[in-house]
Amino acid sequence: MSKTNIKSAIKPLALATLLGTSLLAGTQAWASTGAGAGILNTATVNYNDVSGTAQAAISSSVTVTVKLVAAAPTVSSPTGVQINPGTSTTYTYYITNNANGVMPFTLSTADSNSSGLNATTTAPSSTYAVVAGTGTLLTGGNTLTLGGTTVFVVGTGTLSVSASTATTVTVPLPTTQQGTGLNGLTNGAVVLMGNSYYTVSGVPGTTTGAANTTTTITLTPVTVNGVAPSAQTLSSGTLIDEVGEVKQTVTPGTYTTGGELTNQTETDTLTATDPNSGTDGISPVPQTTPTVTTVGGAGLTVTKFVRNATTQAAGTGTTASIIVPNDPTNSSTAVTFYTAGVTGSPGDVLEYLIQVSTLNASTNFSKSVSVTDVINDFLVYQTGTALQDTTANCTGSLVTATHFAATAVSGSANPTLSFYVGSGATSSAGGQIGSSSSTVTCSMTYQTKVQ
Repeated sequence: MSKTNIKSAIKPLALATLLGTSLLAGTQAWASTGAGAGILNTATVNYNDVSGTAQAAISSSVTVTVKLVAAAPTVSSPTGVQINPGTSTTYTYYITNNANGVMPFTLSTADSNSSGLNATTTAPSSTYAVVAGTGTLLTGGNTLTLGGTTVFVVGTGTLSVSASTATTVTVPLPTTQQGTGLNGLTNGAVVLMGNSYYTVSGVPGTTTGAANTTTTITLTPVTVNGVAPSAQTLSSGTLIDEVGEVKQTVTPGTYTTGGELTNQTETDTLTATDPNSGTDGISPVPQTTPTVTTVGGAGLTVTKFVRNATTQAAGTGTTASIIVPNDPTNSSTAVTFYTAGVTGSPGDVLEYLIQVSTLNASTNFSKSVSVTDVINDFLVYQTGTALQDTTANCTGSLVTATHFAATAVSGSANPTLSFYVGSGATSSAGGQIGSSSSTVTCSMTYQTKVQ
């Protein structure tokens, strides 16, 4: 784009008159002008000689360079998700420059695990892919440099910006090079101007100029982080600041012993630090809300119950009621099992119930689930009495066990019982429990006699 020279119209006055010209009107010149811009201010004297003949005007000028006004960035806070054990997830952060020029930021992450996860082998556990507007991975992976400039409108005018079509925006030209491109902005960069986001195009080949000059860039509205563009009217000095997109991959630690039984979490806080904070006075900026990644534990519980099917005497402890189709005394209505307090005499039939449950089947998944039960030699296993719930995700009814094996044990009259449960179970391999919207339970029973 071509450069435009901003000149002030100076009207000659009678006698000596001092006039000043500047790039921007009002106090915005010092507060909201792009860094590096030159403000040329000229005082001009117009006069006549003693005979009244007009003489050539004389003038004197001084140039002021606009400084970078460092500012703390804005760091987004992506919402955490749940992942399966042994996997990773990638979050997208948006780091927004809020200065009137180029600002570098160093990224770091502080992370912590819940007690059921081991600490990661490296700290932090996150890796970065820092993406500029052009989609370029920056060297080092943790340093992000963002450009910035400002809107220029002559006098007290305003800039009308469309929500759907591109807008040509006039901006100051710096007198010296500021970063890459125009004040750090290159074609394809994403910027925040006012309350909306835009992609940059039309950056001129020449990105510096004399004092009091401007150029133009084209801004096309775009949706970023769920924020759709809107029409707006902006004044001179409005910031046009680059937004950096940061991909952070989070890999939680492994389970501690027992940690796999419940959901665990890793909490990550990304911080953007100005490496020149000692002179800029800008404190590090962490994301407002830490991102919590949930690691879905198996979330399984197992409970074993028993009842005396011969005497039907009550026990104590926790109870469970279920219909047992081959129960010797009651095969059509639910019978009650107990976790304690059950007694038996020689010859009594003791019926055992095993229940495996998920804490929350929609968020907890367990695969290759099998249950092994070793029968005590004071008991005699009643062959063919094994029942199980073979519903794909369980929480169904007991039927003859088919995903089951009774393996002979050397030196024992009783076999070892193996139940294979869950979706996809076979007679030799366990399936998956989970994927429904509520807690599920898989039940299995078998009968013995007291010797």
